[in-house]
Amino acid sequence: MGSATAVKLKMHRRNIQLDGDRFTVLSLRPTTTERFATTEYHETCHILSDVEGAVLLGRLSWAMAFQTRPRTIVLIDLPLIAPDPFGASPSSPILIVRSELEPPSPAAIEALVSHLPLTDDSEGSVRLMTAGFDRAIADVDRFWAQERTEDPAFATHLNARWVERVGGAVVLSAPSHVLRQWAVRVADLAGHGPLAPEWTPADEQKWTGEVKVLASSPGDRRAHP
Repeated sequence: MGSATAVKLKMHRRNIQLDGDRFTVLSLRPTTTERFATTEYHETCHILSDVEGAVLLGRLSWAMAFQTRPRTIVLIDLPLIAPDPFGASPSSPILIVRSELEPPSPAAIEALVSHLPLTDDSEGSVRLMTAGFDRAIADVDRFWAQERTEDPAFATHLNARWVERVGGAVVLSAPSHVLRQWAVRVADLAGHGPLAPEWTPADEQKWTGEVKVLASSPGDRRAHP
């Protein structure tokens, strides 16, 4: 799946003071059609979306892997967040963070969640280039071969849990190479089609996180029980 076409993600940019530090918060435009939901089951946090949403989630993670600006956060929140389609309970906002770049503290995350939904005007926009993501998912075998060569702790990183619930948000916080690997795994999962088995980044010390690909968008309540 995928191609080498240069896809540009146009993101709104806001600077927000959180727990004494100023963070750059990037969010997708409200016209974005993909929808996401979160739920918890058996102490596991599930991120739910359809095929298109899973690919977008992977693309955002890839873009953050190449982020160089400290204290930068990708936020997925209303109107892109839909209720849990199986239980109708409210979903949590989703944050994606590159952990080497001064990530937000739990207090900063809690402060951001208290600001949501963001209603103030965007202070500008940025375009995130993700052509490398398209090349990676167009030749997944080559990508993984390169990752195994370049990452001495590949097996450990691949099986580590990087998803946690913090301050009312579902937070994916990982170093650059793990964000790349996670992005491709999520996109590869989406490539198996709706209702594919979950992929779990997991070890025994931290919160379990899974992505589940649904047959339809979580926002389409008519398609779910």
